[in-house]
Amino acid sequence: MFLCCLDAVAREQRYLNNEIEKQLKKEKREGQREYKLLLLGTGESGKTTFMKQMKIISGKGFTQDDYKLSREIVRDNIADSLFKLHKYLKSHQMSLSSQLETAIEEVIKAGVDLRSFHVETIRDYWADSVVQQIFQKRGTFHVLDSFK
Repeated sequence: MFLCCLDAVAREQRYLNNEIEKQLKKEKREGQREYKLLLLGTGESGKTTFMKQMKIISGKGFTQDDYKLSREIVRDNIADSLFKLHKYLKSHQMSLSSQLETAIEEVIKAGVDLRSFHVETIRDYWADSVVQQIFQKRGTFHVLDSFK
């Protein structure tokens, strides 16, 4: 209405306003079809696992960034659990063979910078009967269940 009386600037503003209004209506319609979910739970109760499963089920899968992040998390968890397990071992005057003791301390010093050559040491450490005894007492100190 009365567009012929508007100058060029006003017409441009009106056009932009109409485009913005269309976009807002479109986003509102799309937002009404979108569901939001609030997941509550204690630590390690499966919230992240649930979301990962939903991502797989929806067909989106994982990106390379997701894989990279997962590798970092696994390394962090291994390093943290090794440190806690070994700290418990030392605080209770339990001992390993001197060779394994030296090797595992090198792995712990590496922290999250774990390399493929550390894998064998970690396997040997895990296979040790003293470490298995300590892991059975994991209720007395915090170590991730997934460490096993």
